[in-house]
Amino acid sequence: MNFFVSPAERIGAPLVTPADFQREILARWPFARFELLASMESPYAFDWQIDMAGGTVSGAYAKQGDTIVMEGDVFDCAQIALWYRRLVPPQQLLIFYDEIFSASIELRAETLADEIMRAFSR
Repeated sequence: MNFFVSPAERIGAPLVTPADFQREILARWPFARFELLASMESPYAFDWQIDMAGGTVSGAYAKQGDTIVMEGDVFDCAQIALWYRRLVPPQQLLIFYDEIFSASIELRAETLADEIMRAFSR
């Protein structure tokens, strides 16, 4: 299943530029792998993969600099989402949700991975 992290409402400026996202993710997970996307039509700047405790999380980061899409274990995806929350200005509302929006949770500075797990275990 795909999981997303994005602002609750569309914004004009990037929250984190793709270059900054890549730099920050490598600082946190030095063995992350990236693949630049050559397609101009793709809304994503690059794909990435991170080996986590529950397996590999595959993801992409939006060219617009405001959305992550991930596929992997929900707990691992939650950890990445909470890490991203720390990069984004605290006043910016972020939502973690699945591809069919069957569940969602607001990501706040104090949100825990266990809270995300509970929201998606219903």
